[in-house]
Amino acid sequence: MRMIFVGMLASVLSILVIKYANNDLGNGVPMTTVGAASSL
Repeated sequence: MRMIFVGMLASVLSILVIKYANNDLGNGVPMTTVGAASSL
């Protein structure tokens, strides 16, 4: 149960980080790879 919650929280955080990088930096490739790696 706890692992599912942690996974959902990590996925939401990675989505927010990717959106933030895409909107403000205009280059979301590095942050997208970080989010994908942390979600594994």
